[in-house]
Amino acid sequence: MKKWMARLAAALLCCCAATAAAEVKFDISVFENNPDYKVEFDEMDDTGEIESTEGNTVFGAGTDDDGYVFGDVDIKILENHPPVMRVSLLYSGEDWIFTDKVILKPADTRYTFEVSRDTEVSDGKIYESYTLILTDESIQMVKDMIDSDTFIVKMRLDGDRKVDGTLLFDREKLTQMYNDYLASGALENDFSAFREAFPCTIK
Repeated sequence: MKKWMARLAAALLCCCAATAAAEVKFDISVFENNPDYKVEFDEMDDTGEIESTEGNTVFGAGTDDDGYVFGDVDIKILENHPPVMRVSLLYSGEDWIFTDKVILKPADTRYTFEVSRDTEVSDGKIYESYTLILTDESIQMVKDMIDSDTFIVKMRLDGDRKVDGTLLFDREKLTQMYNDYLASGALENDFSAFREAFPCTIK
């Protein structure tokens, strides 16, 4: 199991009684009836994923050629819990960072995500992957990008060492997904379990 899923499972077990009692508000038809999305939904356990048909990609690089970052933005659906937008990132470089924080600053506000990493070595390259879960609070980062029309974001991968650089988000796809996510009613739910499992400091 990926580490971000393990953290989420632990947090959800602690508060499942409270959240299971509340009905999840989410109009999935906003995405199902839209050719711009690929929807995978399992009716047997109410889980799934929503992706942009042509991809909602993220690309970045560290300064001084200190590695590259690739990723995408999608929506994860979990039974009895709010669907969440998430940013999945993969760092590739020559030296480990052992990242435990990903810091992004799209405009005047800094978002510090605490992350769990998965690591791999392949063909002489090292890889670290992390997932940023956007809660009802940290999703403000996307709104900051849209409001400021700034989709090139300052980035720091912070761990045993620090790698600074930038991330480039897809303006059209990210804006569309954010607006449709709002229209689905997803943010009307209780995100307390996600805020506990995936802390983000906003300053």
